[in-house]
Amino acid sequence: MSRNNALFVIFAPIAFVLMWASGPIAVETGLASSSAPTFLLLRALGAAISCWVIWFFVRDRLPRTRPEWTRTVVVAILLQTAYQGFFFIAVGTGIPAGIVAVVLGTQPLLTTLITRQGRSPRFRAGLLIGLAGVALTVSSALGTTAAADVAGTLTGVLFAFLALLAITGGTVVQGRTTGVGTWASLAIQYSISSAAFAVTVACTGGPRLTGRPAFFLALGWMVAVISVGAAALLYFMVARGEIARVTSLFYCVPPVTALLDLLISGTALTALELAGIGLVLLAVALIQAAPRERKTAEPAPGASVVSR
Repeated sequence: MSRNNALFVIFAPIAFVLMWASGPIAVETGLASSSAPTFLLLRALGAAISCWVIWFFVRDRLPRTRPEWTRTVVVAILLQTAYQGFFFIAVGTGIPAGIVAVVLGTQPLLTTLITRQGRSPRFRAGLLIGLAGVALTVSSALGTTAAADVAGTLTGVLFAFLALLAITGGTVVQGRTTGVGTWASLAIQYSISSAAFAVTVACTGGPRLTGRPAFFLALGWMVAVISVGAAALLYFMVARGEIARVTSLFYCVPPVTALLDLLISGTALTALELAGIGLVLLAVALIQAAPRERKTAEPAPGASVVSR
């Protein structure tokens, strides 16, 4: 392994978790001054423009075959449109964010079931310990915050599960794609999601925005750090390693978000949250240390997704 590859393996997961975990804080700030469809549209547009500019200089490979275009569009619909939309709807129903985090925290388990990766006892133990850590981390919020009514809770849980299915399916499809460049994929996918959210905004009464400075700070962060930086790191890591091993990093997101919230707003961590963070760190260590699976077959001709 070259020195650059070794540094990427070490620092890319850390950078990804830190960036992705900051997303909920930026979303909360942005929604205080904008409707969800408006925020989603501006985020997608900003990300599309940024990725096309980067692609203009990088010129990595665009989709060429029908399967490559199909997979790129599927990922755009699942990962860049459906996941984002369902997540915002789930939070907008009034359901505690902790419940949404618990549901989305099961992504590594669902990914492992779909891909049938990680059969070693250490890997499976790490998945279960990580799920327990996520549950502990958000249990304080669940104990102190109640949903407005049963119908609202059920609706929120439903959309949280839809968001889970969307991000899991999109990540799995992205992991099975080869040949198409990372920046080409992101640029096309954000362009498709921009069109989808533009229709959503038009059907919900048009854009609603107060124009507060905090909103533009949150929007810039979501575009540059989350939609471009974190998404590109995710695609690069998926292209380099096993999909289940990469998605295990999502276990770290709720605890790290709690730590960032502590640093930014001074919200103190409870004993359960600290215990959950410890379990999450143990889980990721077990998963990353588990024996890697050997590939038994090359991808079928015409299979598409991200290039290294």
